[in-house]
Amino acid sequence: MDIVMTLEPYGWMDITIQPNQGEQIEIPVSFLSDAVDEVARHIVALHRGAAEVTMTMQTEPGE
Repeated sequence: MDIVMTLEPYGWMDITIQPNQGEQIEIPVSFLSDAVDEVARHIVALHRGAAEVTMTMQTEPGE
């Protein structure tokens, strides 16, 4: 699995997740949430054997 996090202007970040199999996932997130920590914690959980994780992130202003 490849994960790319790209900082964008004005408090935004684009996260791209490319699994070994399946479709690429693109997530635009706001830094109003702690997106970097959220992604990192859940990737560690998957690495440790979790079958599934759920990430919660803000994706637009005012959400």
